[in-house]
Amino acid sequence: MSLPSPPDKPSPPFSRGGDIYGYVWWLVSSVPKGKVTTYGDVARALGDLIAARAVGVALSRNPYVPKVPCHRVIMSDGHVGGDALGVQKKIEMLKEEGVPIVDEMVKVEDAFWRSFPGGPGPLDTVAKEQVELAKRLRRKDKTFSCEIGVDASYYGPGAGYEIGVAAAVMKCKGEIRQAIAREVVTSPYIPTYFHLREAPLIYSALNNMAREFGKDVLSLFEDMDAVLLVDGDGIMHPRHFGLASSVGYNLGIPSIGVAKSLLTGKIRDGEVVDEKSGELLGSVLEDKGKLYYISPGNGLSVDSVTEQVKSSYPEVLKRAHHLCTVEGHVDS
Repeated sequence: MSLPSPPDKPSPPFSRGGDIYGYVWWLVSSVPKGKVTTYGDVARALGDLIAARAVGVALSRNPYVPKVPCHRVIMSDGHVGGDALGVQKKIEMLKEEGVPIVDEMVKVEDAFWRSFPGGPGPLDTVAKEQVELAKRLRRKDKTFSCEIGVDASYYGPGAGYEIGVAAAVMKCKGEIRQAIAREVVTSPYIPTYFHLREAPLIYSALNNMAREFGKDVLSLFEDMDAVLLVDGDGIMHPRHFGLASSVGYNLGIPSIGVAKSLLTGKIRDGEVVDEKSGELLGSVLEDKGKLYYISPGNGLSVDSVTEQVKSSYPEVLKRAHHLCTVEGHVDS
């Protein structure tokens, strides 16, 4: 699969369908000659300081040099920091543009640019949406006879967009079926916003699997009595709406989050509870010395997901991880 040709210059917000890479490039393209900004300031313009590291990733993939002047983005403490061309080259470029630098530091407040264009950043909008959608998640006691697991891996050139490979693996009545999908990825990994990166890939893989059965995704899950298992969080998320919740809610299917790390909550007697409200968010599964965090995504209760994933890390997720990794390696 080939990457799309980028436009001549970074596009303004949302014109490319929630493109976080593009939003970063667009923001940085507004920093004028003679000024600098910081990774943190760009992240705040995105809508959440937590994205500061992702800003660095996006700039490392910048396909618009010199139209997007990533050399004008420095560390929050004023240190010039690294650059693909090297620190000394970055310092030379900034000095030529009139930025005062002493001992690899910018200390003059007037040199900093924070007047970014646009209104509320996309991450701020997404976070508010997550909070509202979490209130709409249904809770039902039910277990399923079939499971479909999904996972994704990523590859691509050093500049511009990545390619993602998603795998869906179904286990039903002892039979294994699988499907893969490849899509352009428009978001780096941002903690608590993982669905922006991975959900579109999962949708494509599930659509491909459903087509093999001559069905749409919703009909596939209903007719097969299937539940979706996602390598990510459900309600065990700071805004109670992680990747498994997002995919399950948007597709209208039952889903379970099976995460490898704990984003929120406190472990108590094998369960995870919200530290503020005391709400039960999910359970902890130990398998071969590793801990996994099980929580409802959409349509299910904590008791149901704990019963569904109670003995070991799900086979469908192991197979999905292996499949997407192998396919990504073959095509990279």
